[in-house]
Amino acid sequence: MNLRALITDAGQLGWGLVLHARAAARLERLLGLWIFRVNVRSLANLPHDPLPRGVTVRLLNETQLIHHARDPRYCLASRFIRRAMSRGDQAYGAFEEGKLVGYTWRSASTAPFFNGLWLKVPTPFIYAYKSYTLPSHRGRGMYGALTSFTDRQSRAIGHPMVLTLIDIANIPSLRASAHVGSRKAGYAGYLKLFGTCFTFRTPAVRAMGVELYAPAREVRSTKGRSAGVTPDPVVASRQALGIAAVLIERFSVHCRILAASICVALRRHYSNVSP
Repeated sequence: MNLRALITDAGQLGWGLVLHARAAARLERLLGLWIFRVNVRSLANLPHDPLPRGVTVRLLNETQLIHHARDPRYCLASRFIRRAMSRGDQAYGAFEEGKLVGYTWRSASTAPFFNGLWLKVPTPFIYAYKSYTLPSHRGRGMYGALTSFTDRQSRAIGHPMVLTLIDIANIPSLRASAHVGSRKAGYAGYLKLFGTCFTFRTPAVRAMGVELYAPAREVRSTKGRSAGVTPDPVVASRQALGIAAVLIERFSVHCRILAASICVALRRHYSNVSP
């Protein structure tokens, strides 16, 4: 365990969130339980963050995006771009000496989220997603530059608040979000079991209208094959409750193990620095 990094993260984000992040990383790997922090940020009073020297930011059109999708470094697919643009999503790119070095997307309707799930974006929020910076340009303020520019564009077209969802195991993204002034609204997530996602959200997130959902899939049947069988909702609910109880118990065990590890690490640390 990197004790110095742990203490640094706790100083910026609080011990509760940092410890939950470590535990969440284990749950994601072992159990398929994913938890996301729902952050909101007001665009009423925006700070002026100057662009890094030699960097410009501008709105990208579909042709430009598909051109850059040919380069695998940008992690873009032509199909994703066409679908996003057809929904009205917008993409902004940061350029240095004519080269795309980072981008971010904004959506005011629905957007692909994670692992086949989608996110419903409530009015009047705009959702910031799929932000990327080339590894060679990270740590140079590109994320802040893109955020500052796109915030002003979003406010100009009538969106007073930005919505983001961040995996609580992703400490760097949580730190970056806190740096630009985001605040926690609640949590949302899902549990994936046997190919099915069970979504959940805290009451505050539900009241906002934020929703994770799986797109409806057409059930096809062919001659000689049985059509899909719809599971009994009562049985499915009981199974989900039973699984949830097991997960809560395992989560508690992991938290106790993590807390014990931290105590040992702290004890060793202070025994080494004591006179």
